[in-house]
Amino acid sequence: MLSHPHNPTGNVWTEDELRTMGEICARHGVLVVSDEIHQDLVLNPARTHIPFASLGPEFARASITCTAPTHGEPWLEELLGYLRGNNEHFAKAVHSATSKLRVLPADALYLAWMDCRGLGMDAEALDRFMLIEARLWLDRGQKFGAEGHGYMRVNLGCPRSTVDEAIRRLADALAGLG
Repeated sequence: MLSHPHNPTGNVWTEDELRTMGEICARHGVLVVSDEIHQDLVLNPARTHIPFASLGPEFARASITCTAPTHGEPWLEELLGYLRGNNEHFAKAVHSATSKLRVLPADALYLAWMDCRGLGMDAEALDRFMLIEARLWLDRGQKFGAEGHGYMRVNLGCPRSTVDEAIRRLADALAGLG
């Protein structure tokens, strides 16, 4: 299963990365199921979504692609600008509030991948802190695999006022840590 763009990090795979993955799968007879449902949500203008099956006939034959294509309607451009703004606004506010949290840059999606390991909390304590102290219901990073421990996924596909409220709650909870 290839998450492309990647969820939860928002990484947009390069052609070289896709080819490498495809070649490894081909050597081992693995069918690639490429989840490209968020292909239209690329926020970074320097990155382009490359459909896995477009890499060549051998990649197309050894893959299944899941999509929800659109046609670049004006509303999509407006949405991308709004989501990009939410992402930048949230990342800037978090970085201004503390050096213990880091919002990783994302090329795509409406989700922020936040590194919370600087808080020094185990997964249970981090989840409790976000839910009880910050009053934020975020996705635990470990939900996406063991490497996600210490991370939280934040949904920024919402009104800016909701992002501002989340920032305020997070800042208040962090201030309570001392």
